[in-house]
Amino acid sequence: MTPDWTRHIIAEMLVWSFRTQFGWVAALADNDALIKTTLPKKTRAAALAELSLQATQVTAADEDALKIRTERQIRSFLAGRRKEFTLPVDISSGTTFQQQIWELTRAIPYGKVSTYLELACAAGRPGAARAVGQCMALNPLPLIIPCHRVVGSSGNLRGFGGGLPMKRRLLRMEGAL
Repeated sequence: MTPDWTRHIIAEMLVWSFRTQFGWVAALADNDALIKTTLPKKTRAAALAELSLQATQVTAADEDALKIRTERQIRSFLAGRRKEFTLPVDISSGTTFQQQIWELTRAIPYGKVSTYLELACAAGRPGAARAVGQCMALNPLPLIIPCHRVVGSSGNLRGFGGGLPMKRRLLRMEGAL
């Protein structure tokens, strides 16, 4: 007879936060890749609160290599010294379309912008510009998947999880505005 419970194995997760010149960033990773990061927040608590429901088990591996690389690369990017990220990411939580759009967004070069319509066309779905906007709203790795580089068709800045002032600041830092 089979028991009426199911065995669940939950991967160990690492959750941490760190200060940057833009504010506090929090990150969630498993042993292999980043799963989620936040945009900079005013406080450590605000950054961690955005991830609080994501973590089921937390480790305190202060010297974790992925943690150290993530902090260095994000800090360097926000200081204007890094133009691309070389971090392993896991975007498997997204739909096939979301993953495709996030990969296309990740390929937008530093200092350049693309439009929602251009991304929709590149994905083979020219009528899906609004759906691309939803993908940006659900981006699990802002900065690393640079949704701040996506603008409206006329070049105007559209919604951004960190607010339009943050989007403008990032694009100015990159020389795109």
